[in-house]
Amino acid sequence: MKTRAKIWLKRIGIALALALLLIGTFAYWLLATQSGARFALERAKLSLVDKLLVAEAKGTLVSPIELHNLQYRDRTAGIDVKVKSLKVEYGFLGLLHSTLDVQNFEIEGVEIALTTVPPAPPAPQPSLQSLLKPPLDILLQRLHVGATQISKDGKPVFASDSLDAAATWTGTGLKLQKLALRAPDGRIDLVAAITSYAHLAGSGKLDVDWNIAGADAPAERVVGTVDMDNDGKQTHFSLALTQPLVANARGTLAPGDAKLPWTLDLDLPVFDPNRLAKNDSLKSLAVKLSGSGDKGGGTISGNINANAHRVLFDPLKFALNGQTITIETLHLRSPEAAGSLTMQAKVQLDAKPIGGEVKVDWSDVELPADLVGQPLATHGHLDASGNAQKFNAQGVLSIGPPRQLADLAFKLDGTRDKIMLQQFDLRQAKGGLTTHGEVDLKPQIAWNIEARADKLDPGAFAKDWSGAIDFNLSTNGKINKDGPAGVLKLDRLGGTLRQRPIGGSADLAFAPPLKVEGKLLLSSGKSSVDLVGKSGAQTDVKIDLAIDSLGDWLPQAGGSLRGAIVAKGAWPKLDLSGRIDGAKIVSGDTHVETLTLVFDAHDLSAPGGTLNLNAHTLAAGGYVFDTLKLDAKGDQGTHHIDL
Repeated sequence: MKTRAKIWLKRIGIALALALLLIGTFAYWLLATQSGARFALERAKLSLVDKLLVAEAKGTLVSPIELHNLQYRDRTAGIDVKVKSLKVEYGFLGLLHSTLDVQNFEIEGVEIALTTVPPAPPAPQPSLQSLLKPPLDILLQRLHVGATQISKDGKPVFASDSLDAAATWTGTGLKLQKLALRAPDGRIDLVAAITSYAHLAGSGKLDVDWNIAGADAPAERVVGTVDMDNDGKQTHFSLALTQPLVANARGTLAPGDAKLPWTLDLDLPVFDPNRLAKNDSLKSLAVKLSGSGDKGGGTISGNINANAHRVLFDPLKFALNGQTITIETLHLRSPEAAGSLTMQAKVQLDAKPIGGEVKVDWSDVELPADLVGQPLATHGHLDASGNAQKFNAQGVLSIGPPRQLADLAFKLDGTRDKIMLQQFDLRQAKGGLTTHGEVDLKPQIAWNIEARADKLDPGAFAKDWSGAIDFNLSTNGKINKDGPAGVLKLDRLGGTLRQRPIGGSADLAFAPPLKVEGKLLLSSGKSSVDLVGKSGAQTDVKIDLAIDSLGDWLPQAGGSLRGAIVAKGAWPKLDLSGRIDGAKIVSGDTHVETLTLVFDAHDLSAPGGTLNLNAHTLAAGGYVFDTLKLDAKGDQGTHHIDL
């Protein structure tokens, strides 16, 4: 029996040895040979159901391994990734100790095409701590990604020259020693570390120099740094911006505290706001704010300086209760004047649609001339409430030059389909303006508005346009696909404007693309403009100019203009002709003793025709010309110009 047992044990040992030899041989072939690597790659391609394509593979799974001309395409996810080459070098034996040690990871020629697809149902989100912990320790000594192109729905959205990184990711922490992105638009550098997943303790620094392109504006350069440090109890952060303006912000946040206490300090030294948005009156701006609070609300105080005029937040207090934001008080004042403004508001974020209410009261407020063109004083009250479905606003206020205030009362109601201006009454010392009407928003934009002025003085709001004017105005129409269509009636236009008698009337019907029927006559001083449009399928408009002095129409201008302009034809094949004679024309730094302009253009969609300009004693931009003569003729195919 013992002999039989020994025989069976021997046989089993031999079988196990053969099995281990076969397994070892297969493992060696799979991991350490190029054919084994290709075999594993083919299995991966089959498991991905033709989503992965690889033109060429070199090396072994043990490392290094190179893949060339990869493509991963997942139509359901809207992803198509192409990689020219990929090379990985790593320590294979480290995997036996649950460590992935990557010595070198290089990627070149990356093209990513994204396509918009219907969103997938939201999946359950795991906790942040579980996401941060890796399945095994990963040591990334070097990652290099070469030129990368990303597009979405066929349009380019991002391009980079290179991305280099080095990191250590273990069960106890994450350390990003280096992340450097270089691209045509700029650079981004990041170093960071998480020393405790439980408390998210760690630190990081982000350094950015990037050109951000606006939709309708030139690219704006943004240069700055962000520093963060979390000791496990409180996070400290700071922002230092040097472009497009200097800005500094610092604060704290305690994410471990149930109340989420926070602090914030913001300092924007004096800068030119025209770098951000064009504004002729605002020349300088500075902001300095300080705030503190928690998830239940907070307080912000500080000041804003506009053209060296200081406005104090004294203070802003707000509260957060679930989905309701309440501005308990916003008190604004200036040390330059006795006036102040107070506002209360409430916004219900979970309402569908979002709605709320606001109340504003102000008294003895003075607006300086360098901000609004002339000194203005104002006091009043405003109420507004509702949402996008239904809203209303009403107010009573006084505004105007000091001791010459005009009283204004307005009330409007609106829905998603229509805005109704119930009242707009402006009362001045000797006259005023009354307006009412409605604007339809659906099914298309349309309007019906009436206005009546009696001795209205526009100079109360625009100092160069003082006067006392009368008129009756009514207009109605709608916005069609090709443009606006409607009628305009103006009568009883009279009075004075800029110490000149004015007058006129209008009875016009207009329709797209450029059809005008009726008459318009406007006069100021001894100057007039007369427009006549004839009905028909095509445009037929004549404008007669009899301007004894441009000063009748524009401040700081002078000289006379006389002539006629005629527009005829079906848009856009419109013919435009005319003659204009001018004498002693002055506008700013430009002076012209005499000029004659004669033009005859045919088919503005493909312009052709003639233009003749003769001017004498022309001064502009520091240059003086005794005579200037320009003769031009031709069409899109040929041109001839004599100057």
